[in-house]
Amino acid sequence: MPTWPGGMRSGGTSGDEGPLAIVTGASSGIGYEIARLLAHDGYRLLLVARDPARLEAAAASLRAGNGGRRL
Repeated sequence: MPTWPGGMRSGGTSGDEGPLAIVTGASSGIGYEIARLLAHDGYRLLLVARDPARLEAAAASLRAGNGGRRL
């Protein structure tokens, strides 16, 4: 079974609780703020953005603001 970044596997989940939300444009602006609010509400997140470096920075910031929980 293929493994994806963050421990997700195709055909299943990583075992974390909560609904899954896919957020596009998650590295800045409205997309980032929506991801922040969803993470605060307990959603697991699949973040998408064009710039990998900015996306990784945004994901790190979201994790730090959410007690280090995997997104």
